[in-house]
Amino acid sequence: MSSVVNIVKRADVAVFSFFNCKIHGRKLSAFMSMVTELGSLVFSILASMVLIVQPHKAIRLIGITMAISLLLSQMVVQSLKRIVNRERPYKALEKSNPVKPTKCAYSFPSGHTSSAFCIALVLSYFIPVLSVIFFAFASLVGLSRIYLGCHYPTDVLIGGVISFVSFSMISEFVVPVLQRIIL
Repeated sequence: MSSVVNIVKRADVAVFSFFNCKIHGRKLSAFMSMVTELGSLVFSILASMVLIVQPHKAIRLIGITMAISLLLSQMVVQSLKRIVNRERPYKALEKSNPVKPTKCAYSFPSGHTSSAFCIALVLSYFIPVLSVIFFAFASLVGLSRIYLGCHYPTDVLIGGVISFVSFSMISEFVVPVLQRIIL
């Protein structure tokens, strides 16, 4: 078991180092700094609220679903951050290029990635024809978190998994109830 853990840790550092150290550039850093905001708490809350206040019931349903999915996933993410206490890679590794260091000391799992995938999952559920676009942006957010030095790849991966599990529960149990109430 410990050999598997060591392999994962080495792969985590290798992939992190590639994206954070080897492909850095000023323009790419500026782009990634903008992209990462699509997974921020402020953006996520604003996106949900903008949809919730719309007069069209179907759009309001999307916003409420998004808000519930984000709430559930962020409760899990923030709890795990405090249980695991994994130090950010830009603090733990000597060779790193932190572009936009975050205030939260804990790395695992990625809250930005979880938020971005929650948004992508909800929008894809209701607007499946645009799923590729939604997931492309969510994936870019995850990649930006590694590039900026805030997260290891496993932090990003588990952030995405948490959003998938959260949304799966909500789409199964909550969305049908919301549809009956709102629509």
